[in-house]
Amino acid sequence: MLFVNVDVGELADLMGIKGALNGAANGAARDLAALTHAKITDLAGQKLKSRRKMYVTGLKYEKVDDEVWVVKLDGKVRWIDDGLPQHNMLDDLLKSPKAHRRPDGSKYVIVPFQHGPNMGPGTTTAAQQDLISTVKAEMKARGIPFGTVERNAQGQAKTGKLHSFNISNAPVKSIDGPGQGKGPIGDVKQGPTGIPLLQGVSVYQSLDKNGKAQRQIFTFRIADSRHRDQGRWEHPGTTAVNLMEEGMQWALETWEKEIAPALVDKVSMEMG
Repeated sequence: MLFVNVDVGELADLMGIKGALNGAANGAARDLAALTHAKITDLAGQKLKSRRKMYVTGLKYEKVDDEVWVVKLDGKVRWIDDGLPQHNMLDDLLKSPKAHRRPDGSKYVIVPFQHGPNMGPGTTTAAQQDLISTVKAEMKARGIPFGTVERNAQGQAKTGKLHSFNISNAPVKSIDGPGQGKGPIGDVKQGPTGIPLLQGVSVYQSLDKNGKAQRQIFTFRIADSRHRDQGRWEHPGTTAVNLMEEGMQWALETWEKEIAPALVDKVSMEMG
């Protein structure tokens, strides 16, 4: 959390305009908080892809009192800024309210992976784009539209599950690393059990609350407590992006070089 507390005491004493400058500083604190929020949002747009939307949604600025504003990042997305160590995701996945419990006490949850037309290069990684491009090419070969809404003979948007197919020979793994799946280089990208990443592609359409058709393309996998310690659902970890720290440094420099001098000039002119 960044605290924007504009202290004009030293400037005010030097200028002999303490009362007027303190009053103007309240607006400066607000403006600096807004500018810092905008700067960090811009940095997120430059440095994040699939995590950008959730980061920006969790980034806010607000007033604490007349002199203090804060720029804060929701705790649920703090991991994006701080980075994550390599870890297994199974327990976190099974905490989902959508998880099911079997009579024997084991749990499982169905995990969707999106490959649809609403996922562009600006919001997805290169590995995700590889999968999406493969799905798009396969659908074209099958005569299935990728992003165009499918309609019935009456012109109404179809709803429900419209298509299902497997892609068992693509994309091919060319390097090792995050998003590349398991198996050797040169084989189809696959999960830890050898199932191709694009086996079981399903195409759906639904209507949103305004009646507009939404097209979605998924593969589904099962996270199961019975598969613990089998090397599944391993997360490679993420590097810290430190956007909040970068934003703080930018705020300090902006205050020192731009806002503080402008504030003094403004108050000085108003006082004649």
